[in-house]
Amino acid sequence: MISTQIIGNYKFVLFVDDVGIERNSVKILDNILREANLLYEINDGSVTVLKQTNVILEAISRLELEYNEKDIFTNIQKLKLNENVSQIFAWISSNNVHSKILIPFLEHMSELIVTIKSNNQLSILSKSKSGNVKLKEYHHELMNNKTMIKEIKIEKVQEQKEDVNVDNIGTFKIGQFTAEELEAKRNLKLPFEKINSINQEKKEAKIIYTPDNVDDFDEEDDPDNDLQFI
Repeated sequence: MISTQIIGNYKFVLFVDDVGIERNSVKILDNILREANLLYEINDGSVTVLKQTNVILEAISRLELEYNEKDIFTNIQKLKLNENVSQIFAWISSNNVHSKILIPFLEHMSELIVTIKSNNQLSILSKSKSGNVKLKEYHHELMNNKTMIKEIKIEKVQEQKEDVNVDNIGTFKIGQFTAEELEAKRNLKLPFEKINSINQEKKEAKIIYTPDNVDDFDEEDDPDNDLQFI
């Protein structure tokens, strides 16, 4: 039953109608609350609630004809803060409202959103005080005045991982060269590569020093004899 999913700790419950069944909204909400044995009153946007009860707002498209967006948001917020109000239920049809900010702003204000996506499918998004958000999909029969819903299990598809060939990871190919590629690789001479001819004779490196005329050479056996010691 849908009542078990939406009745409880959610102060503001918003129904978003993407199908166009607003004319049945009060009847649908009445069935849900009666199923949970809850009392309610239909509210035309007034913030005055004198006794403990639940509130079903008139369709937002009708409230839009009487109030501007700011007044609608303000009145709903006051109802949320009213201790006599247990829960607030609002219905908004995406086809019937003119303001583009009504739906996203009311979704932001609500703690639970029931989105009627088609004649047999809806989603329920719940927000916890800790910030966690849960979204579940259901089959429904609200059009037939039935409140039973059945959760749609979404199967997780596990992707099959392909075997990774480490030789193909790098930018350059490490292995699996063709004969033409191997021949081209052998003949490739890089700019910094030192090329030695096979028949070139190895030569010893020699250091040749040419002294300047000003160089002072010691001709005697003891190079320190010319030093004067005190």
